[in-house]
Amino acid sequence: MSTSPPLPRFLLDHGANIAAVNSDGDVPLDIAEADAMETVLRAEIARRGVDVEAAKREEEEVMLRDARQWLNAGKITDENHPKTGASALHVAAAKGYIEVMRLLLQAGYEANVQDRDGWTPLHAAAHWGVEEACRLLAEHLCDMEALNNMGQRPSDLADEDTFALLEELQRKQHDLRSKKEAHLKQAVIDTSMDQQPSYSSKHRR
Repeated sequence: MSTSPPLPRFLLDHGANIAAVNSDGDVPLDIAEADAMETVLRAEIARRGVDVEAAKREEEEVMLRDARQWLNAGKITDENHPKTGASALHVAAAKGYIEVMRLLLQAGYEANVQDRDGWTPLHAAAHWGVEEACRLLAEHLCDMEALNNMGQRPSDLADEDTFALLEELQRKQHDLRSKKEAHLKQAVIDTSMDQQPSYSSKHRR
């Protein structure tokens, strides 16, 4: 007589995806707490011949393919999640798909795009503690003071370590903006001087 937990066994027998990946990048086996549950899942994975690591990489690989297509086409055709309004950049920032983020930003993706809760990709990266994503977004001059629908900044959602990083990135971003503004002002001055009319040293008779 089978000693498998009845509900998981029922779900598996009726087509449940044993390699489904949640928002943390975990499959059911990763978060199984009971020994009996883990045994059932391991046996089912072996029986089906499922490559769990490949399943975990699948979403990122699909997003990489899409991002490359958008970059090459010069047009982004992303569709936000129908329920949450999350964009591809939100997903990549939350899950640490850094190469996907690089391609999306290179393709011209709006760094401050908001989902239905008003979260920007930086909110997502800060909340999940994805520090490399925070750095990349800051380098692309995202709005680090953006407020979500609850009036929260990205730093309000961060843990202690990520909060410290965001403060550092904001200082660097401020310095970078100041240097760019100074450079732009100097360029305007130089252009203005170049356009001044030149007069002949000879006097008219």
